[in-house]
Amino acid sequence: DATAVIVVDHTLAFIHKFLSEWLPRMMTEQNNNASDSTTPLVKAMKELLHVHCDMIVEVQNSHPGAFVRYLEPFLNLFHSSLMAMVEKRRTASSNGFVISFLTFLGNVAGTQQYWEDAEPANILWVNFFSPQLMLSLSHILLHLFNNQEGVDGDSDTDSHQWKDDPEAFFNWELQRSCDEDVGSAAQNLFLALVEAEFAVHSAIQGREKVVLPWLIDLLGNVASQRLAVEIEGGMSRNIDAEIIRQAMPLVAAHQTSVTQHGSIEDAFVMQWDAIYTAAGLVGSMLEGHSGFDFGSWFENCLGPNLSLLLQQSGSQQQHHSYLPLLQRRIIWL
Repeated sequence: DATAVIVVDHTLAFIHKFLSEWLPRMMTEQNNNASDSTTPLVKAMKELLHVHCDMIVEVQNSHPGAFVRYLEPFLNLFHSSLMAMVEKRRTASSNGFVISFLTFLGNVAGTQQYWEDAEPANILWVNFFSPQLMLSLSHILLHLFNNQEGVDGDSDTDSHQWKDDPEAFFNWELQRSCDEDVGSAAQNLFLALVEAEFAVHSAIQGREKVVLPWLIDLLGNVASQRLAVEIEGGMSRNIDAEIIRQAMPLVAAHQTSVTQHGSIEDAFVMQWDAIYTAAGLVGSMLEGHSGFDFGSWFENCLGPNLSLLLQQSGSQQQHHSYLPLLQRRIIWL
């Protein structure tokens, strides 16, 4: 009834105001304090913020139609907060805030009635999820797929686990959940963006996908894939950093990953691992779209690259420290 609507309006308005004011402060607090020096008051406030973020995620997911009236302010808040966390490199694999932001955006992007129905839901959805935002967000999501940070700022935790205890790493990957893992939540949001269709102005043209053509264009960069394989296999060494930077498929989106996640060679290989992961997630949606053919891609690109990596892995002259990321990912594909 009318009274209930007023109560809900006031409650969600209060939650939005609370989150808008305290989420930025909490991010600053996290930057200024190590986890072991966090005060009890800060820990309590952090938990309270988590509860309210999770509440909004749950309410939208449970009542997508009724939530339309509150959609715009929370979309803007969670998206801007996610971008701030990415910029500050607060994207550890277990970061609950990042998981909540990704989950909310994924749920909204994947709610078909938002991008199919008439106004006001469709207008809000289209105005927010513009093609430009979809592509910009997809760039960042690929960097979050295989997050290499165990705690914020501590990189290569997963790689070390792979080296030290491969069986434990394999079991950990099987148990990854979008409720507890940033990489899994990022993959869910990416799939929602891939599946979403953007209305074309002409009624004859109908609807079109935005992210899928971009991914297909990335997969067409055969020279860049070959260079990444040669770097992992130890065939190409001491390459000028500028050459690698120009060959990077995702260099324009997440510059910090190039300079702060190990060497530029590591970042380059990781980018192609993420793109191959995206291709595997999308799967059959790729086949036939814009003329893409999995068989041809395998014969002309993946197959030769895999053969080269397997030859090098058995060579006695292989002296490098790279994990077989692309070898593993191509076999998975």
